[in-house]
Amino acid sequence: EAPGGAWVGPACEDASHPLRVTWLVLQYPLNMTESSRNVDLSALRFELGPAIGNLTFLETLGLTDLQLFGGSLPSQLGELQHLSQLVVYNNPKLAGTIPWQLGNLQNITMLSLYANPAISGTLPAWGNETKNRMPKLAKLYLYNNPNITGTIPPSFGSLGHASPTKATPKPTPKLQELYLGSNPQLLGTVPGEIGSLTALEELDMQGNTGVSGTIPREFRKLTNLQQLYLSKAGFSGTLPELGDMTSLTSLYLDRNPGISG
Repeated sequence: EAPGGAWVGPACEDASHPLRVTWLVLQYPLNMTESSRNVDLSALRFELGPAIGNLTFLETLGLTDLQLFGGSLPSQLGELQHLSQLVVYNNPKLAGTIPWQLGNLQNITMLSLYANPAISGTLPAWGNETKNRMPKLAKLYLYNNPNITGTIPPSFGSLGHASPTKATPKPTPKLQELYLGSNPQLLGTVPGEIGSLTALEELDMQGNTGVSGTIPREFRKLTNLQQLYLSKAGFSGTLPELGDMTSLTSLYLDRNPGISG
């Protein structure tokens, strides 16, 4: 245990290779004792250094609710080619930008970077090259990072797409959940390329008050979409025809005064 009751671990090992760490989770517990709540942690901080790239067999990495976690996410995270789950949320001292190198993770299925208020910069243009499409990505959570700026990259429409082969010339997209909401400094229009994510079941862009323009008509291609959250944003214009979205069960459009039709 670290000061204040912070829970460190476990770091599970591959039984056949005892020095290969495959699972590492650091989190701050909610069930702290009264004595640990009184420990002054304000002067303490730890950072994730470049050496994390040496844990080449790591499959799961979680960094959650850590009051002591500062610095920035190292680019070496993009070297962890066995990594399938990366969860980083609610770390108030974590700053810097989102490393574009995370797009090189070929086995990542869930990438969760949310509620980190000091992270800044723009969203990486993942998907703009074959090597950074994260072909197995099923869940991408980038919401509630209030200092993220710029626009939503059109290349996001290629995320979760495997490269074509002779056997599968048109691979089925993998991305099922995309959460980009509560990022009020995101600007510009929502790219129509998001309509290429035809496996999507959940799409969240609510609370993006800096977004402008119309709801892309390409959304009608999202025939597997079940939940669409577009509340409290800056959308305007006529609501597009959504009749092809036969799986849709929840649609939230409230607090978009510019929408008509």
